[in-house]
Amino acid sequence: MKSKYLFITLMVVIAVSLLGTASLFAQEKMKYEDYLIALQVEKDREEAAQVKIAALQSEIDALRARLAELDKQILQTQADFWRALDSSPEGYARFIDALNQLRAQIQGLLNLESGELYKRGDEVARVEMRFEQLAGQKVAKHPDAVPIVNDIRNLLNRLKNALANAKPPFEVYTVVNGDYLWRIARKPEVYNDPFQWIRIYTKNRDMITNPDLIFPGQDFKIFHDVLENEHLVVRGEFLSKIAGYPHVYNDPFMWTRLYELNEDVIMDKDLIYPHMILFIR
Repeated sequence: MKSKYLFITLMVVIAVSLLGTASLFAQEKMKYEDYLIALQVEKDREEAAQVKIAALQSEIDALRARLAELDKQILQTQADFWRALDSSPEGYARFIDALNQLRAQIQGLLNLESGELYKRGDEVARVEMRFEQLAGQKVAKHPDAVPIVNDIRNLLNRLKNALANAKPPFEVYTVVNGDYLWRIARKPEVYNDPFQWIRIYTKNRDMITNPDLIFPGQDFKIFHDVLENEHLVVRGEFLSKIAGYPHVYNDPFMWTRLYELNEDVIMDKDLIYPHMILFIR
């Protein structure tokens, strides 16, 4: 009886074990099948991604080719642009520098007092010539240069108007009966120095042909300053010495040029006098 009980118990244990093993095998089988399904899904995703990557790579290659073509077109357009302006980026930069320098020069002249501006008429003329030279270049049509050129043109017009209205740096003396150059120069309102009669003569050479002969009613310009294109002779000077000054010709051998410009008031090239006004250009 006892043996029978043990046998039944053993059979139950074996049955339970077999049932557990079968269940575990079924579970493992399901996990493997799920793995295969998941693996196939991932493979499908990878293949789809590779297809997309290939398509995107083709698009990228096409875009790169398009960009390269656009870069080429841009370079060609830039080359054509500078060729039309007869310049280059470096040349344009130098052009703008020249414009800025000219603008600063004009602004400086505009800040001068009326009498000083009057004396700088030659410089104003040179500034105008320089502007016309710059504004006449093709590069002046650069879109960024146009407003600068227009601004300078407006400044130059203001400068020319200011020069036209500038008061001359001289006073006018009208000759009366009994006057002679020595007497006029001696007057306090003139030079208060009779020896400066020759200054009146040389500054009004267009009206005085003979310093010993002047007429009532003549208007003489009395300058107290020396203009840019002039030299006031002082004691001890001679033509070659004056010609050698840096602000004159910086070359003493050019004294002949000085003489030619002033031969109407220089009687003897070896003899000039203090207070004479000589043209130097």
